[in-house]
Amino acid sequence: MDFVKKATIGAIILVIMLAVVRLPFYYPGKIQDEAVLVKPSYVQFPCRLTAGEKRALSRSWYWARRLPVAVPVTEPDYILRTGDKSIRIWRAARVACDEKEVVFNLPAGSCVLLDDIIIRLETMLADRFGELMPWDEVKMYFPMYCRAEIVDLETGKSFRVQRRGGRYHADCQPLTRDDTRVMKEIYGEWSWERRAIIVVVGGRRIAASMAGMPHGAGLIKDNDFPGHFCVHFWGSKVHATGRVDPEHQRRVLEAAGKN
Repeated sequence: MDFVKKATIGAIILVIMLAVVRLPFYYPGKIQDEAVLVKPSYVQFPCRLTAGEKRALSRSWYWARRLPVAVPVTEPDYILRTGDKSIRIWRAARVACDEKEVVFNLPAGSCVLLDDIIIRLETMLADRFGELMPWDEVKMYFPMYCRAEIVDLETGKSFRVQRRGGRYHADCQPLTRDDTRVMKEIYGEWSWERRAIIVVVGGRRIAASMAGMPHGAGLIKDNDFPGHFCVHFWGSKVHATGRVDPEHQRRVLEAAGKN
């Protein structure tokens, strides 16, 4: 009987000691299946965590500490969604906040794990979207007679062009018959429809919008394209009115992943 009492008392003391040791720590919970990391401005493009990443991150968070601070007012850098949980992450500040509005620090081990996932997410976004660059800056990367590649955001098809004119936006022409053929495949029939595109030029991927109607002059011979077509960037304008085209600007934002 004495042994049982001693064992019971010892177990109670052990539980109390463990509770005291854990007192400053806060465990936000195990990461469930289908866990994804997203960027607030690109929530429609999640990066899935592997089984190993979920296990390792769950273990590393066991040593997170509750912080006696208010939830940051700034937008989080990333959001981890797992099960019914949504954990906001401010990576630069090394803090996070769960759905209970508890702010906790990110232990060093979790920062290393998160950085690997963040790199994968950012690489995926960089490969898909373009940079939102103002027209005045674009002109330095895409000057007159410069060649570039245009990638249609929806289809992923691409073709080469040359900028042949344009003051308020870029007037472009397909370089060859093959480039014109690809552009025609994208549109089906020539039209003024605005489409979200990426202009790859000067080592940059720039968000833009094109209208697929040949018009005006075109000096590249033998490309089967009767004239030129318009390529708009952030803040560029229509030549005839000197005003921005709202639909072009919406498509530019779409190409940048912000619409």
